[in-house]
Amino acid sequence: LILQSVLVVFFIFLLDLKINKTGLFFLDYFITNNVFNLFFSSICIIILINGSNFCDGVNCNVIGYYLVVTLAILLIELPKPTNFPDIKIIIIIFFVFYIVNLFQKSFLGDNGVYVITVFMAIYIINFINLNHSASPLLALNLLWYPAFENLFTIIRRLNANKTVDTADGLHFHTLLLNKIFYFNKNFFFSNSLTGILMNLFMFIGIFLSINFYNNAGVLTLILILNILIYVLVYFIFLSRKTEFKSH
Repeated sequence: LILQSVLVVFFIFLLDLKINKTGLFFLDYFITNNVFNLFFSSICIIILINGSNFCDGVNCNVIGYYLVVTLAILLIELPKPTNFPDIKIIIIIFFVFYIVNLFQKSFLGDNGVYVITVFMAIYIINFINLNHSASPLLALNLLWYPAFENLFTIIRRLNANKTVDTADGLHFHTLLLNKIFYFNKNFFFSNSLTGILMNLFMFIGIFLSINFYNNAGVLTLILILNILIYVLVYFIFLSRKTEFKSH
């Protein structure tokens, strides 16, 4: 975590990367301060990196998530950052890897997750900065899943009196995998199907969001609904996991 922090701060400073707006008045008041901006931008990217790493437990979950995000950006009729590869090229690369990951021929691993996450974080920050008509909450709606997975994982581990870095099998996607595998004992099929279902869930919220990219109120509502559905389904899975064990 310390190494991540040092590297992220270094690259943000090197790229002169800044989050120009957050849509939250109490943060926007401080965001003009360069030191605060550097600290805030670093924290956001570090949260996203580790959240994506938490999500990388089944085939296609992470690569599929960022594939959905890039498709959404492509479909928004707004200018794209010019200091990056064309978004269509990125989508093709992600799609090719999605297919080989689906059939377990290649895996992201930690390095792949870190590279893709940092790239997408920088791309979306530039995209939001470029388009003043887009609400900055759009970035949160595009990237909420890894960020919330990070926060939710930390809270539940602390609540269970575990250290934050203690690995467990209680992530949302892991519980979903257990449910699918319970009914279908083919682990390869269950693993890939879990990733596809996670991608479909994220697809719905993200593609709703891009239709209201300039409406902070609707984006906030979509974000809240995403989180509520996530938490509700999570605890349904968790309770039924206990029932399976007791039987």
